Amino acid sequence: MLKNRILSIMLMCAMTIAFTGCESSEDTSTSANVDEEVTSSTSQVTEEVTTTEPVPIENPTVNITVEGDNLIHSSIYNQANARANYDGYDFSYPYERVQKLFTGDLNIMNQETLICNDKYPPADYPCFNSPVALGDHMIDLGINVFSMANNHMLDMGTDGLSACLDYWDSKKSQGIIHYGAYRDEADMQNIATTEVNGISFAFVAFTEYTNGLSLPEGSPLQIVYTSEVDRMKSQIELADQLADVVVVSVHWGSEDTHEVDDARRTLAQDFADWGANLIIGTHSHTVQSMEYLTNKYGDKAFVFYSLGNFISAQSDNFNLVGLVGDLNITKDLSNDSIIIDNVKAKPVITHYGYGYSDIQVYPYFEYNDDLASQHGVHTASSGNYHEFSMEVIDNILTQNVPSEFLYLQQ
Repeated sequence: MLKNRILSIMLMCAMTIAFTGCESSEDTSTSANVDEEVTSSTSQVTEEVTTTEPVPIENPTVNITVEGDNLIHSSIYNQANARANYDGYDFSYPYERVQKLFTGDLNIMNQETLICNDKYPPADYPCFNSPVALGDHMIDLGINVFSMANNHMLDMGTDGLSACLDYWDSKKSQGIIHYGAYRDEADMQNIATTEVNGISFAFVAFTEYTNGLSLPEGSPLQIVYTSEVDRMKSQIELADQLADVVVVSVHWGSEDTHEVDDARRTLAQDFADWGANLIIGTHSHTVQSMEYLTNKYGDKAFVFYSLGNFISAQSDNFNLVGLVGDLNITKDLSNDSIIIDNVKAKPVITHYGYGYSDIQVYPYFEYNDDLASQHGVHTASSGNYHEFSMEVIDNILTQNVPSEFLYLQQ
């Protein structure tokens, strides 16, 4: 019995040990599986963190072209009338070779001559007015921003300026922007703006004078002159509050000179300090220099002191060479700064035959000595500088346009 009881006790102990051993083995296995899962999960998280890369920010960019004085003498509009068989005007021929240059998101031009309505017949120097068909054709070519501020804006009086505003206002539905002449004070404070590719632009324009003409006392119309420093400053500062980029068009300086005087350099620096990013100078009817400016905050602006004529029937060789500016404006989204780069000054040549016939604008890369030898400027009855050749053109350009910006290629 005792032996049997001992055997029974020993058997029970053995079974207990065996059972306890299985239980311990099961716990270890479960713990190992949990550790394995945690380790695996941690590994996956670590892998996801280390392999995820930030999405790069793409800064928006806008391409802009700027054109000089669109100066429409009678020979230009009379030829357009003849091409339309004296029933309207066909302005395609003068510009057909240079349409390829209007490649910008914004293409900005100084419309030197008024475009009133049909009640105002076309008129030549000294008081200009151009047919409505001219403005329509410039829009068809791709020009979408027009400055009105220049010395001819009162050539047809206040009624003519109002009629010109009527014309440009009728084009707003096509996305056309005009600036530099205003119906009243409220209109002047309602600064023209637009947004392209996520970058906002504001436009203001000033003129040095209006050929001795002035707004009559009590007229609500508004023009800002370069002598009105406080008004210019207020306009630019307001524009700077409204947009990322402030474009200033300014009709200034003396005619028929390539020199940039100290007064304009000082005023350009003031424009930049007040908030201007791009300054487009016109009026001299000649090409002049250009440069980057640094404003009082250390930011860069750019100024074209004068682009010269885009088209004209003037009679001195230096009036026949103009520039189309081409540049990029980029907004750095990391700090909202504006970068102006890839600035190119592309020359254009106004060509005509004997007696100002067949006036047409050529890009530099399509012009040559054979054409220059046939230019009507050689026999022009007015003007003093009639020599014309590729050498003359190149001298005008290389002596006045900084080499880092001069662009002669297609």
